[in-house]
Amino acid sequence: MSNLQLENENFKVDSSGWEQFTDNNGVVYLQNPEKDIWEYVGGTGVYNTAGQQLFTFSAAIRETKKAGKQIPTVEEWSILGEKGRESIPNLFFAGVRFSYGYVNLLNFYYTAFFWSSSSINEDLAWANRRDITDLNCKGTQGKSGKQLGLSIRCLK
Repeated sequence: MSNLQLENENFKVDSSGWEQFTDNNGVVYLQNPEKDIWEYVGGTGVYNTAGQQLFTFSAAIRETKKAGKQIPTVEEWSILGEKGRESIPNLFFAGVRFSYGYVNLLNFYYTAFFWSSSSINEDLAWANRRDITDLNCKGTQGKSGKQLGLSIRCLK
Protein backbone atom coordinates (compact mmCIF):
# COMPACT_ATOMS: atom_id res chain seq x y z
CA MET A 1 0.00 0.00 0.00
CA SER A 2 2.99 2.35 0.21
CA ASN A 3 2.77 2.96 -3.56
CA LEU A 4 -0.86 4.08 -3.23
CA GLN A 5 -1.52 7.06 -5.52
CA LEU A 6 -4.45 9.17 -6.62
CA GLU A 7 -5.23 10.18 -10.16
CA ASN A 8 -4.12 13.71 -11.06
CA GLU A 9 -7.61 15.17 -11.49
CA ASN A 10 -11.07 14.84 -9.96
CA PHE A 11 -13.22 12.17 -11.59
CA LYS A 12 -15.68 13.39 -14.23
CA VAL A 13 -18.28 11.90 -16.53
CA ASP A 14 -19.49 13.11 -19.93
CA SER A 15 -22.10 15.83 -19.41
CA SER A 16 -23.21 16.14 -23.02
CA GLY A 17 -26.95 16.71 -23.24
CA TRP A 18 -27.47 17.48 -19.57
CA GLU A 19 -30.04 20.07 -18.53
CA GLN A 20 -28.76 23.50 -17.45
CA PHE A 21 -30.29 25.34 -14.50
CA THR A 22 -29.52 28.16 -12.09
CA ASP A 23 -30.12 27.81 -8.35
CA ASN A 24 -31.32 30.51 -5.94
CA ASN A 25 -27.71 31.62 -5.33
CA GLY A 26 -27.10 32.24 -9.02
CA VAL A 27 -24.89 29.16 -9.41
CA VAL A 28 -25.31 27.70 -12.89
CA TYR A 29 -25.13 23.91 -13.29
CA LEU A 30 -25.57 21.11 -15.70
CA GLN A 31 -27.55 18.26 -14.12
CA ASN A 32 -27.67 14.67 -15.32
CA PRO A 33 -31.07 13.05 -16.07
CA GLU A 34 -30.99 11.12 -12.76
CA LYS A 35 -30.46 14.43 -10.90
CA ASP A 36 -27.60 13.02 -8.86
CA ILE A 37 -24.57 14.60 -10.60
CA TRP A 38 -24.01 18.33 -11.02
CA GLU A 39 -21.41 20.14 -13.07
CA TYR A 40 -20.55 23.78 -12.43
CA VAL A 41 -21.03 26.07 -15.41
CA GLY A 42 -20.65 29.43 -13.67
CA GLY A 43 -21.91 31.88 -11.09
CA THR A 44 -19.76 30.69 -8.20
CA GLY A 45 -17.46 33.70 -8.27
CA VAL A 46 -14.58 31.28 -7.81
CA TYR A 47 -11.88 30.95 -10.43
CA ASN A 48 -11.86 27.79 -12.51
CA THR A 49 -14.86 25.95 -11.02
CA ALA A 50 -16.44 25.45 -14.45
CA GLY A 51 -16.39 21.77 -15.34
CA GLN A 52 -16.00 20.50 -11.78
CA GLN A 53 -18.58 17.85 -10.89
CA LEU A 54 -20.25 16.87 -7.61
CA PHE A 55 -21.81 13.42 -7.10
CA THR A 56 -24.22 11.86 -4.62
CA PHE A 57 -22.77 8.75 -2.98
CA SER A 58 -24.79 6.34 -5.13
CA ALA A 59 -23.84 8.23 -8.33
CA ALA A 60 -20.18 8.15 -7.26
CA ILE A 61 -20.24 4.39 -6.78
CA ARG A 62 -22.28 3.78 -9.96
CA GLU A 63 -20.21 5.98 -12.27
CA THR A 64 -16.76 4.95 -11.04
CA LYS A 65 -17.78 1.31 -11.33
CA LYS A 66 -18.92 1.89 -14.94
CA ALA A 67 -15.57 3.54 -15.67
CA GLY A 68 -13.59 0.75 -13.99
CA LYS A 69 -12.22 3.18 -11.39
CA GLN A 70 -11.85 2.83 -7.62
CA ILE A 71 -12.63 5.45 -4.97
CA PRO A 72 -10.31 5.18 -1.95
CA THR A 73 -11.63 3.48 1.16
CA VAL A 74 -11.36 5.16 4.57
CA GLU A 75 -8.16 3.22 5.21
CA GLU A 76 -6.65 4.22 1.85
CA TRP A 77 -7.48 7.90 2.45
CA SER A 78 -5.69 7.62 5.81
CA ILE A 79 -2.57 6.20 4.15
CA LEU A 80 -2.65 8.92 1.51
CA GLY A 81 -3.11 11.54 4.22
CA GLU A 82 0.09 10.43 5.93
CA LYS A 83 1.94 11.34 2.71
CA GLY A 84 0.66 14.93 2.97
CA ARG A 85 -0.50 17.35 0.28
CA GLU A 86 1.79 15.89 -2.39
CA SER A 87 -0.33 12.71 -2.38
CA ILE A 88 -3.25 14.73 -3.76
CA PRO A 89 -2.05 16.33 -6.98
CA ASN A 90 -3.95 19.34 -8.33
CA LEU A 91 -6.12 19.60 -5.23
CA PHE A 92 -9.28 21.45 -6.18
CA PHE A 93 -11.74 22.96 -3.70
CA ALA A 94 -15.11 22.36 -5.40
CA GLY A 95 -17.37 22.90 -2.38
CA VAL A 96 -20.37 20.76 -1.52
CA ARG A 97 -23.93 20.66 -2.86
CA PHE A 98 -26.62 19.96 -0.32
CA SER A 99 -29.60 17.73 -1.19
CA TYR A 100 -31.98 20.70 -1.17
CA GLY A 101 -29.89 22.43 -3.84
CA TYR A 102 -27.88 24.92 -1.79
CA VAL A 103 -24.14 25.10 -2.50
CA ASN A 104 -21.78 25.89 0.33
CA LEU A 105 -19.73 28.55 -1.43
CA LEU A 106 -17.54 29.27 1.58
CA ASN A 107 -15.96 25.85 1.26
CA PHE A 108 -14.63 26.72 -2.18
CA TYR A 109 -11.80 28.49 -0.40
CA TYR A 110 -11.09 26.16 2.49
CA THR A 111 -12.06 22.53 2.09
CA ALA A 112 -12.13 19.83 -0.54
CA PHE A 113 -14.71 17.12 0.19
CA PHE A 114 -14.17 13.71 -1.38
CA TRP A 115 -16.28 10.59 -1.12
CA SER A 116 -14.77 7.44 0.34
CA SER A 117 -15.98 4.14 -1.07
CA SER A 118 -16.65 2.98 2.49
CA SER A 119 -20.35 3.19 3.26
CA ILE A 120 -21.19 3.34 6.94
CA ASN A 121 -24.19 1.06 6.49
CA GLU A 122 -26.03 0.21 3.29
CA ASP A 123 -29.38 0.69 5.02
CA LEU A 124 -28.51 4.11 6.42
CA ALA A 125 -28.30 7.42 4.62
CA TRP A 126 -24.67 8.08 5.66
CA ALA A 127 -21.33 7.46 3.97
CA ASN A 128 -17.73 8.34 4.75
CA ARG A 129 -15.90 11.27 3.22
CA ARG A 130 -12.45 12.83 3.41
CA ASP A 131 -12.12 16.58 4.12
CA ILE A 132 -8.86 18.18 3.06
CA THR A 133 -8.03 21.78 3.85
CA ASP A 134 -5.04 23.98 3.18
CA LEU A 135 -4.44 24.02 6.92
CA ASN A 136 -4.76 20.25 7.35
CA CYS A 137 -3.31 18.63 4.26
CA LYS A 138 -3.56 15.20 5.86
CA GLY A 139 -7.31 15.65 5.99
CA THR A 140 -9.92 14.46 8.40
CA GLN A 141 -12.57 11.83 8.10
CA GLY A 142 -16.21 12.73 8.35
CA LYS A 143 -19.57 11.39 7.36
CA SER A 144 -22.18 12.90 5.10
CA GLY A 145 -25.67 12.20 3.96
CA LYS A 146 -25.48 10.13 0.78
CA GLN A 147 -27.57 12.73 -1.07
CA LEU A 148 -24.91 15.45 -0.78
CA GLY A 149 -22.86 16.32 -3.85
CA LEU A 150 -19.14 15.82 -3.22
CA SER A 151 -16.08 15.46 -5.44
CA ILE A 152 -14.45 12.17 -6.36
CA ARG A 153 -10.77 11.34 -6.68
CA CYS A 154 -9.92 7.81 -7.80
CA LEU A 155 -6.89 5.60 -7.25
CA LYS A 156 -4.38 5.11 -10.07
